[in-house]
Amino acid sequence: MLLSEAIEQYLFCIRYERGFSDRTFLTYQSWSRHYARWLTGHGYPNPTIDQLSPAILRRFLVYLTDVRGQRPKSIHSSFHAIRGLCAYLTETGLLAVDPAKAIRLPKLDSPYRKMVTDEEVEAILEACERLPTTHEVALARGVFSVLAYTGLRRAELCDLKVDDFSAEDGSITVRRGKGGKSRKVYPNQACLDAVREWLAMRGACDHDWLWAHNKRWRLAFYGLHGLLTRVKAAAGLRDAKHIQPHSFRHGCATRLMLNGANLMSIKDHLGHTCIETTAKYLHSDELSLRELADLGALRTRTGRADARTPGR
Repeated sequence: MLLSEAIEQYLFCIRYERGFSDRTFLTYQSWSRHYARWLTGHGYPNPTIDQLSPAILRRFLVYLTDVRGQRPKSIHSSFHAIRGLCAYLTETGLLAVDPAKAIRLPKLDSPYRKMVTDEEVEAILEACERLPTTHEVALARGVFSVLAYTGLRRAELCDLKVDDFSAEDGSITVRRGKGGKSRKVYPNQACLDAVREWLAMRGACDHDWLWAHNKRWRLAFYGLHGLLTRVKAAAGLRDAKHIQPHSFRHGCATRLMLNGANLMSIKDHLGHTCIETTAKYLHSDELSLRELADLGALRTRTGRADARTPGR
């Protein structure tokens, strides 16, 4: 059986029978077809399901690591689609043994994600005013205010519709968050004002997406990346590679924590399923870490004296 035919059967299954979300489906579609294209360029012009063998899958693993330079976490994400395809073909009897089970993926790393600081957020928002057109100014200020003050994911931001913003109760509704869950977030007044100003500038469009690139097209991932690149340049942060859409989410979570929000409230605000995920988003700033020096002093008379007179 041709691999392309098997992939299309599998995609039909996860789309219509298993009900995978749009984002997950597109990711699986992309990586399963990528594997087929990789085979075509590496000696298998008409790949069949026989090319789903442990030996070839290991070669693909080497390709992801050495050629594409992917980190272990990214490699695991790439292999989700391949493993799902192999499991499906095994379940349907097209493969006798699941070849992906013989592949041992690298141990997941724990990446350090540098968040956007409050000073950098201020610089980004101020730089929006220096964009060349009033349309870009209003769009950028609205987009980056929402990212900074609500901590929405990139996909959640881009998927907002006009009706998802409610000026009456000061909320933004995320219709389909990660895992298909919906939630409401309540931004601060500065964010609400920025969205209102954008809506006044947006004008009539042929679509109902909140962030309109123009009358016909919405702002999507590449447009968001380009907008951030221009604003970073205007802010003098062109080389600040850590400032990405997801960095604003980490910064928002940490700011909520430092300002006194409890962990459960932050979890609900970010739309996480488990609190352990939320904990990974919280970064302590240097000031907080320095304050721990006093909190860690011994509870003896000498210890209390040492805590009061650091440096002796």
